Amino acid sequence: MNNDFYIPVIDFEASGFGPDSYPIEVGLILNNGMTYQSLIRPHDHWTQWEEKASRIHGITREELMLRGKPPQLICQELNLYCLDQVLYTDCWSHDHHWLNTLYSSVGMSCDFRLNPIEYKLTEQQMEQWTKYKCTVADYNDIKQHRALNDAIIISNSMASIRAQKRRKPITVSA
Repeated sequence: MNNDFYIPVIDFEASGFGPDSYPIEVGLILNNGMTYQSLIRPHDHWTQWEEKASRIHGITREELMLRGKPPQLICQELNLYCLDQVLYTDCWSHDHHWLNTLYSSVGMSCDFRLNPIEYKLTEQQMEQWTKYKCTVADYNDIKQHRALNDAIIISNSMASIRAQKRRKPITVSA
């Protein structure tokens, strides 16, 4: 198995986009191809909820209360699966906020690092990022705005765009 194909990525869906928003779903793909996804049951003091965000990801607060795992269990599982790894995200400012919100809510430390995809891609590759991401999602018919789906799209897009730089240009000899 070529581990370079699986770029480790984590993605969150959230209650909204403001400073009081909190994570409601996490999904990841690791460099060995393992995937993980879970809904996150909100703490009682996590009350901010934006209907606009709910319409985008399609998750209701009631569904979280019914099927979500407690934040402490999510943190324990993430630490177990991601120990000492570097995971990437295409929206570091939001995902970093939600990761910190999750771990600080249960008084745990995160045993892995989160880096923006810009650490792995060149400036030229970043200019093509949106095109690659849309192409991967469309080609594979993956519904966006669910955490695991988005993590897979991001990982596959990064692998595809990085593979482009490794290809030798085709030359025609006269």
